[in-house]
Amino acid sequence: MSREYKLTWRDHDQRWQKVYKGRTLYFPGPGGKKASYSKAWQAFLKVKAEIDGELALGLKNREVVEHIERIQANLLEHYHDNQVTRDHWNALEAAKAELGQVKGLEPYDLLQIAQQRAKGLHIAYVQPLPKVLRVQGEEVRIPEIDKPSEPAPWESSPDTLEKLLGQFLADRKREIQLGQLSMARYDNQQRYLKRFVEFLGPKNPISRLDSQGLSRYLDWIKDEQTKGSMSSASARDRLQAAKQLTQWAYSRGDLQELPRCLTAKRGYSVTVTTKEPESMTREEINTFYTKATDRTRLYLLLGINCAMTSADLSTLRRDEIDLKSGTITRKRSKTNRAEGVPVVIYKLWPETLALLRQEMATEGEKALLTSNGKELVQKTWRADGSVSKNDTTHSAWVRLQDSSGISKPHKLLRKTGATMLNQNNEFARFHSLYLGHSPRGMAEKHYAQADQAGFEKALEWLREQFNFIKCKT
Repeated sequence: MSREYKLTWRDHDQRWQKVYKGRTLYFPGPGGKKASYSKAWQAFLKVKAEIDGELALGLKNREVVEHIERIQANLLEHYHDNQVTRDHWNALEAAKAELGQVKGLEPYDLLQIAQQRAKGLHIAYVQPLPKVLRVQGEEVRIPEIDKPSEPAPWESSPDTLEKLLGQFLADRKREIQLGQLSMARYDNQQRYLKRFVEFLGPKNPISRLDSQGLSRYLDWIKDEQTKGSMSSASARDRLQAAKQLTQWAYSRGDLQELPRCLTAKRGYSVTVTTKEPESMTREEINTFYTKATDRTRLYLLLGINCAMTSADLSTLRRDEIDLKSGTITRKRSKTNRAEGVPVVIYKLWPETLALLRQEMATEGEKALLTSNGKELVQKTWRADGSVSKNDTTHSAWVRLQDSSGISKPHKLLRKTGATMLNQNNEFARFHSLYLGHSPRGMAEKHYAQADQAGFEKALEWLREQFNFIKCKT
């Protein structure tokens, strides 16, 4: 009786073949058909088990996705559209996306974890936002409030530039939540992009993001530069925002072809004009110092002693200050997530240290707070999706500008200190360290790591350039 084979023998290339669940599988046949069949069959059973496991996991993944989608449908049916609802929707979308990346879990465990996560999100974020309440057996409709101006993330794939921008900005807000983007950076980007979309036409299709549309926008920017109404730095930032939106749309498949102007060798850019950095004179700084209150005087001293801007003042932490050794040890708030940025130890001048002892908060994380115990710089979302900023250090500096008759902003203190150090042959090597910039060469890396005494000497020399009142520590 002939032997029954469950695999198909391919005599011309001496191997076995099997089609299973739509996949064509091959197994080697050394020694011929009869001698190799047993091993080939065992190899098939192993591959079969793996395929069955993958399919089972995929089925369970589909069950979880459908479970999450039922929650999302319930979300739209029972809750008003506002930012909390959208955050919940995006969290559920992220949970669905994770399913395609999960490995090493049993299907049942995966289902349980995803269901618990979805249920937790549902209860934690959405319960306070119903459309209808039942009171004594009667339904009471709750009016809709605080609906964001951007298109909702559950809308279908964007078909207009306006909808595309809404989804792009929603994506950028998630980056803020993850700590990957600052609110200030987002605010600038959304302002530039709203103007860009207005230029191309908000209701126009996404296909308007082509070489012709982008080139017309570049021409408009150059016209504004010619008129003197736009700086080269602003022109560069506007073009970068337009490129980022276009590339984002292409990466998602909303835009079918990347415009040639973005891939051409010449590039889609403008030349940024470099100019001598503006700074303050010694006399102006001495005048500011004389006219300032104690708190504003501290802002001035930290600006020149430690190269701090208002953002740095707001984020300065108590654990970065050592009153005993008279130092502040920190990275710049603007670049503290970037690799290679040095941790700088600033030796405080007697005047700086004395006022810091007097003005520093006695509890909490932040070193400097307002008289009401709030952060110096407060940022909140407006209803239209823009950022509202309340900067008490700026307000205090404006009052000082009025009383002194000098209009120069606080941020120039940092530039002034750097310029003065750079003009001194002995201390120019500490220019980048003072600013908190990443070292650009081996020499700067050496100074940043090894010559703290030299840096302290440079800071003391900088102090001697001004007529600050000598204070006891």
